Amino acid sequence: MTAQASGRPRLLLVGWGAVHRHLLAEPQSLAETFDITIVAPERIGGGIAPDAALDGRVPHPLGHAPPALVWHRGRLAGLQHVHQRAILAGGGRLDYDLISLAIGTQRAPALVGSSATRVWSGHSPADLRDMARGLGPARAARRMLIVGGSPQALSVAEALMARPDLRDSHRLTLLWPDDPLDRRAYRRRFKRLVESDIALVRHVVPADYAGRKLTAEDGRRFAGDHVLWTGPAAPAVAIESIAGRCGLAVDRHLRVRGIKNMFASGAMAALGQAGAVLSGQHAAAHARVLRHNLLATIHRNGMQRIPPLPRST
Repeated sequence: MTAQASGRPRLLLVGWGAVHRHLLAEPQSLAETFDITIVAPERIGGGIAPDAALDGRVPHPLGHAPPALVWHRGRLAGLQHVHQRAILAGGGRLDYDLISLAIGTQRAPALVGSSATRVWSGHSPADLRDMARGLGPARAARRMLIVGGSPQALSVAEALMARPDLRDSHRLTLLWPDDPLDRRAYRRRFKRLVESDIALVRHVVPADYAGRKLTAEDGRRFAGDHVLWTGPAAPAVAIESIAGRCGLAVDRHLRVRGIKNMFASGAMAALGQAGAVLSGQHAAAHARVLRHNLLATIHRNGMQRIPPLPRST
């Protein structure tokens, strides 16, 4: 490891998701070893349940950021991992010795086109909060399409149904890419949604959204004043060159496979065939593992493993 003039290696944290917030809740142990830089915009991180986001019960992340750390309030544009360099959206460059990524996933697929102002990301607590504030009660019922295919889609739909001001002023339709009833764990939850007057349409793979109409790959069209995208998330554009279809492949140490000095967590990370490594309720536990392994990489100590993933429900 190379080091700065301070004698400490450079740790770059990209993203202000739930794991990084927990990681720096007590920064002393890391700050004694590393010169720490954060790259993240001023926005809400992940790990927040949809019902809390809709109700606005979201703490502002900067309130938890240690003030002494260097903070670049921007976005990652790309990585030159061989040269251990991060490229920022504004054109700046940051060299690092160790890097931890928690930048989530693409907010919504390319199908949103020029209609992005009416498309919200169900994977983003900030979007859910802003959507609830902006929609509110309406004189005429507006049509909202929830484009699903992930457990998050069910959680968001359930959170919307629990809000009378949003539920009663909108006609909610959940579009699912296959047949959710084939999954036994989902059946009871879908039954409750249908009983609450949410429409469920199966085998819908979206292809385009324009003119307040979503077109499926099979040609079917669905009218929607707003689209809430909660489908399976794709890797963020900044790490597409080193990511697979489901995200960055990591081992149980949260280290990116094949890159010894790079770690990843949250929705952007995938553990083998098991899908996303982290859900919000496990952020604190994963942050403890990450903290230990960052230090272990420098001090050449034994590394810790994240616990087995729970079954999806």
